Amino acid sequence: MNIMFRSALSIVSAVILSFTVQAAQLGAGAFSVGVAMGDVTYRLANSETFIAAPAGTALPEGATLKTGANSSVTVVFSSGSVASIGANSVVEVSKFQQEPFTGTLTQGIEPSVSDTQLVLVEGELISNVAKLRKGSKYEVTSPVGAAGVRGTVFSVKYDKVSGDGIFEVASGTIVLTLKDGSTVTIEKGFGWNSANPGVTYTLLPERVDELIDLAEAGTDDDVFVREPGAVTPTVPDTDIIGVSIN
Repeated sequence: MNIMFRSALSIVSAVILSFTVQAAQLGAGAFSVGVAMGDVTYRLANSETFIAAPAGTALPEGATLKTGANSSVTVVFSSGSVASIGANSVVEVSKFQQEPFTGTLTQGIEPSVSDTQLVLVEGELISNVAKLRKGSKYEVTSPVGAAGVRGTVFSVKYDKVSGDGIFEVASGTIVLTLKDGSTVTIEKGFGWNSANPGVTYTLLPERVDELIDLAEAGTDDDVFVREPGAVTPTVPDTDIIGVSIN
């Protein structure tokens, strides 16, 4: 993860609580830019023109966000979930719908049933998914596969040049369903690369920390100086992620 993206996560740790307030103020089914660093733009559905997307920009369903070199952006949803987009990335929010709710958000728990569908065209997307209600869906689709989650932290990467896709899990479990119908289970602390689909690999502690940092942002003031290996998942180990490879 580049320094700018990591710096963005540091900022998230300082303002994630304001994200919670912002999400409640947005109203059900709304989302906006949380933290924007560097070259961050977006375009509307059916448009080819990208315009600047500073912090606080309200985004419509179907919007596509794009980041340049050494840039990053976080998107906060009224469900309480946060998506962090790394440098040189393109992500479409193809769908975000949510049932009405009243009151304020409880950090990490969505207030009403929602349906979130993101499309990673290229680059990296790290999702910090709020604990979803029964009937809710949070899905990230890439050219390699689609990951559906229920309250977890995971990363999806896609390289347009090589065509390789990578899934990395900091908590929960991913079940990959391949084209031939076979499955690959990826548990927390492991990753899977489409270039070598027959095996899963162990994530370095530093990489797990980077993903967990996003999930724990705002829970303490020193999330980036934690002792190595002091990782505490934020969802039960039984949380299952279903992934189908297109």
